[in-house]
Amino acid sequence: MLTNIFYRSLFAGVLAFSLTSCATLPLKAPLEDRYVNLVNEDQLNQSRTHIENAKSKVLAVVFSKNTVNSLTYNAVLRERLSTVIGSMSLNPDEIAEDREIVLSEQGLMGALFLPLKTVFKEVRIVKSIPEGFEGGADYVGVMDLDLNFINLDSKFTPSSIIHNDHTANCSIIFIDPNLVAGPDVIANVKHRQETTPKFAGANNRDFMYAVKIARTKLVKSFAAQVKTAVSP
Repeated sequence: MLTNIFYRSLFAGVLAFSLTSCATLPLKAPLEDRYVNLVNEDQLNQSRTHIENAKSKVLAVVFSKNTVNSLTYNAVLRERLSTVIGSMSLNPDEIAEDREIVLSEQGLMGALFLPLKTVFKEVRIVKSIPEGFEGGADYVGVMDLDLNFINLDSKFTPSSIIHNDHTANCSIIFIDPNLVAGPDVIANVKHRQETTPKFAGANNRDFMYAVKIARTKLVKSFAAQVKTAVSP
């Protein structure tokens, strides 16, 4: 029991330090309206419920501020799992390899873009809504992403179980040149991690496995929602 508490405290303490150290890792920025710095929501006519003949249409995707913040936060977490927690593992090379797979921004975004590329003629990334339309896009999709986790345990009262809530949410709303918007594709996932404390390396694996579950569910849900909302 004392050993479990020790490793539970050790893991939580290092992870808390990784996520809250003002000098090396700021907290994830709070969520904002997805249209911030992109478009005035009052200008949008959110009435479209389905897109037809998408295989003849070009989609430009612009990232919301939340998406940029989530990808930045994820990159720092990935680095921290390597430099701080990963150094405590018995198999740091294996942890590093797993970390690159599970916490890869490129891998996750590639999986989220795949169903869009399947239904549209072309999908490209742009920096603004005007840039998308000026480049000839038929629709500009505002992609909003929220990646986060919350440790639910108090560091002052270590339990025999690690509790983390892993959030993996993604949405995209399609806007045409006349500012008619829709459909609004939404996939929200929250996965509760409840694992028994072990040694540091195993705790790292449990953490990343929980992240993998949340993001796998997100990718599947997002693909299903795109398929429902958009017809090739």
